[in-house]
Amino acid sequence: MGLALGQRLPCSRTLGIRGARGRWPARGGEMTETAPVPKWWKPYAAEHPRWNVWRGRDGRLYASLPRSSPPLIVRGTDPMDLRNEIIRGQADHRSWWEAR
Repeated sequence: MGLALGQRLPCSRTLGIRGARGRWPARGGEMTETAPVPKWWKPYAAEHPRWNVWRGRDGRLYASLPRSSPPLIVRGTDPMDLRNEIIRGQADHRSWWEAR
């Protein structure tokens, strides 16, 4: 059972497998640049548009800043707490880079 000339194996995007950085492919198999914003985060999404947010299995809220070095991930107990941790994390991250 071989492949015909020019035929390709299905990739993760067409199979509906979770894609890069934990995002699900959009309809048609194309990767989206940003994940959908959860309802609980909408009041703060405009303030922190580059952050990916999610609710963990433990019920806590998590946020990560894509392509940050070193990786920046914060957590909180509610949306307001998560927002405050993002602000604190950004300040710590900035001071870390300035100290180098």
